[in-house]
Amino acid sequence: MSTVDMKTEIKASNISCGGCVKSIQNAFEELGATNTGVNIATNEIRVEHEGITGELVSALNNLGYKARSWQNLEN
Repeated sequence: MSTVDMKTEIKASNISCGGCVKSIQNAFEELGATNTGVNIATNEIRVEHEGITGELVSALNNLGYKARSWQNLEN
């Protein structure tokens, strides 16, 4: 099991249903992310991960949920 070294908040668009949430969680999990929380009402994602935040943003964009902004949070 790997350790988490980053927490990131991503603001996106077009997240509108449980299926969207599951798609995002699955894509982020494939990149090694854990504890991906998605708020449909605000279109915000909080995720714990290792590696490069840009990989998560790219995965999100590839799914069709455009990342509008992101910031790394303190652990």
